[in-house]
Amino acid sequence: MRSKSRALNIFFALAMPLLISACDARFFAEPQPASAIGAKLEDMSSLNDDAGNDVNQIVVYDPTVSRIHQFNLANMNIERSLAVLNPGLPHTVLYNLRGNYIIDFTTKHLSVYDRAGGATHNPIRFIGTPVSAAFRPSLGVIVIYDSLMSVGMMKLNADGSVLKSWKGGPDLGNNRTIAAGDIDDGGRLILALSDGSIVKVDMDATMSSGAWTTIGAPINTGLTGIEWLAPVRGRPDQVMIATKSRMAVVDTDAGSLTNLPTSLSGSVIWRAKGLDAHILTTDYTEGGVRIYYVNGGQVLSKQLVRAAGTVTHSRLDQVANNLTFVTANSYYWRPNAAGVVVLSSRYDTEPRDRMIRQWRFSDLDALVEEKVVDDAKLALAARSLFALKTNKLGWALNYDLFSGAAPAEKRGFNVPYIP
Repeated sequence: MRSKSRALNIFFALAMPLLISACDARFFAEPQPASAIGAKLEDMSSLNDDAGNDVNQIVVYDPTVSRIHQFNLANMNIERSLAVLNPGLPHTVLYNLRGNYIIDFTTKHLSVYDRAGGATHNPIRFIGTPVSAAFRPSLGVIVIYDSLMSVGMMKLNADGSVLKSWKGGPDLGNNRTIAAGDIDDGGRLILALSDGSIVKVDMDATMSSGAWTTIGAPINTGLTGIEWLAPVRGRPDQVMIATKSRMAVVDTDAGSLTNLPTSLSGSVIWRAKGLDAHILTTDYTEGGVRIYYVNGGQVLSKQLVRAAGTVTHSRLDQVANNLTFVTANSYYWRPNAAGVVVLSSRYDTEPRDRMIRQWRFSDLDALVEEKVVDDAKLALAARSLFALKTNKLGWALNYDLFSGAAPAEKRGFNVPYIP
C-alpha cells in the first residue's frame, strides 16, 4: 500500500541525516496510506498469484509506446501486446495467470481483456481514477477503490468475462465510512470503518441487490483512527489492522481482537501487503528500524540490519523464510538547470544506486546483495527480479538472484509500435 513518491528513507547512512533534514522535510515525514481497499494499483502486475505461488508471466504498461505487454519469463518472449484506450494517460494493470486475462485501469476507465483478446470496456464507470484494488483471481472477484472514494466490485468467470458488477459509495450507514479494507483468505471483503468497527461484506449479495450487504454484527475493535487493514496469510478468520501507533489482529469469526493491541515503536514509514503483510517503523537511529508482522494470531516484531538507501519495494514470505528489499539512494549530488551541483531528492522519478537484498527471515542471515538497474520499473519474486527499463525501443531484464549469472534480456520489442 504505498506510493513510490511517499516511500521514505528507513535505512540510512549516519553521515547524512542533518544535511538531509535541512534540505527536504519529507525525510522525516510519516507516509499517508496509499490505498484504502487492497493494494495500490501499479503499472506492472505481481510475480505471485493470490495463493503465494510464483508466476512465470508478467504484464506491464509501457508508456513509451502506450501499450500493455505480456512477458513469458521462461524465455523472455512477449506473448501478446495490447493497444489501450486513452493512450496519453497513466495506466495500471492486474493479471490472472490461470485465466490469462488482463485488467487495465486509467482515469475514469477500466477494460478487461480476456484470454481470447476480446475487450470489455467500462463494466463499471468511475468518475474518479481507480487507485487501489483487492484482487482474488482464484475466486474471480475484485474490489476497486477510486480517488473519489467510490467502490466498485466485479465477479469474473475463469476467462475474464464479467458476470456481475456494482459501484457504490463509501458510506455504510450511520455516518460510518470506509477507512481501510481487503479480501481475507476466506474470500470475504473485510472493511474497517471510521468509527473503529470492522464489518464483513457479502460481495455476491451486494452486487445482486445493488446495496451494501453485511454479514453479522459489526466488530468493535476499541481502536480509533484505523487506516490500514490486511489479510493474514492462511488464516481465513483473521485480518490485521493498524493505526499510526498501534497494530492488532482481529478474529473475524469470534468478533474480537486476538490480543491487546501492540504499540508501534517510532514512526510508521512503510506498509506492504503482498504475501505476508508487514509494517516498518524507525526512530531514526542506526539500529532503530523494526518490522512488524503477524504469526500465530500475534503481532511480532524484529529489529533489522542497517543498510543505506530508501526502501522502494519489500516482500516478506514466512513460508519460504525470506525477506527482500530493494533500496535506492534518496539523495545524491547532481547539477541543476543552472549547472550548479546541488543535493537532489528525486528518488521517486530518478532512483539511483539501487540494490536488492534478501535475508533468511528466521535469523536474518544475509542471502543476497546485488546491484540492479536504476532507470526501470521492478517486480519481485522469491528468487528473481523483473525490470522494465525506460527505453523507446524496449528493454526488459529478468534477474536470477541466486545464480550469479547476468540477467536474461529482451530488447527491441517496441520497434513494431513506434510511429
